[in-house]
Amino acid sequence: MTIGLFILGLLSILVFFGIIKKLLIKIGIPEWLAYLTILTMTLGVVVSPLQVFGMSMSVSGFFVPLLLVAVLCFSMGFCKPLLQAFTLAFIIAGMAVLVRIVIPKDLIDGFVYLLVLGCFSGAVSALMSKTHKAALIGSIGGILLFELGLGIYDRIFNFDVIYLGSLNSLDIIMIAITSCVMLMEIVLSIKSSSQLKSTENSVSLKLASQGTESATDAVIKTYSQDVDSKDVKEKAMQNIDENKEQNQQKDLQKQYVDYFSESET
Repeated sequence: MTIGLFILGLLSILVFFGIIKKLLIKIGIPEWLAYLTILTMTLGVVVSPLQVFGMSMSVSGFFVPLLLVAVLCFSMGFCKPLLQAFTLAFIIAGMAVLVRIVIPKDLIDGFVYLLVLGCFSGAVSALMSKTHKAALIGSIGGILLFELGLGIYDRIFNFDVIYLGSLNSLDIIMIAITSCVMLMEIVLSIKSSSQLKSTENSVSLKLASQGTESATDAVIKTYSQDVDSKDVKEKAMQNIDENKEQNQQKDLQKQYVDYFSESET
């Protein structure tokens, strides 16, 4: 729980000073929702678990993350990426069970276990998702399903109540969110840079083989279909403008040469 509270405190500072404002916009989470989530998860640590239908539900370790997943799902709407996120959540839950089985019992509930499970869930979700929302739904939802499975298992063999959200669930969720968003940014930046290079190459080839005006239409068509990055579009248009200026200078030089050659004759 200490790790989760530390990450929540760090996130609250970053949100308060607007350091991650662009990141929140990119994810699609308004600032008020980020504030509310951080506040409720922090205060939920000292709130008694909710007793619902024979289940003891941790506020910060299960209830608030569940509401966050519900809000993200509602904002995405019913679409193919949402179904893929649900499928990913079940995959992560199954992999989390394998991680728990593989890790020695004396390390369970220790720092290594929390770090491995949290980073593993976030990394898998980031690598298998195309958007931040889908990645967050997959990682958080997978951990919640994993906690639900553990609760049912304990209910069958040990306890009379289904406990949802262990003492370390908050730590695992916050580690998963952090690793998921960070790796997602790295993956998207790599894709963006590769798309930028390929677009620049296609611009150069088309400008070299065609006239500037016809190449302009071809390049605009290329990046509008293949690339949805503002930086790439601006770079492509900048390349077009630069090539236009170069062609104008070449035409002007050619006119001077023709003029002097005619005057000499």
